[in-house]
Amino acid sequence: MNRPLHGLEELPEGKTIGDVCPVFSNVVKELRVGKRSTCCTACRKPFNAIRKPRKEIRLYPLEAVVPVAFAYPVCGVCVAMYQRGGIERESVLAAVESFHYGNKASQ
Repeated sequence: MNRPLHGLEELPEGKTIGDVCPVFSNVVKELRVGKRSTCCTACRKPFNAIRKPRKEIRLYPLEAVVPVAFAYPVCGVCVAMYQRGGIERESVLAAVESFHYGNKASQ
């Protein structure tokens, strides 16, 4: 029995968040609030001249009554793990979810 390591759901291929959650359907601009994380939210290593943020993983609370998204930067190594799929993708998503909920890293 394969159980996911996280409670996140990925958007179906070809769908946007507006297709899945109506509160996001007419959003055309975004306003960023707060400071961008200074570390990769998957491996939690700090960004520097070599380890740079390469992509963002966005979490959308589906129960939101106003369109709010959480954008988490991810380093190149973690992006590559995500793109390989399988258990590596699951581990990246589990780490980002853990970061989102404020859990300490166990490594």
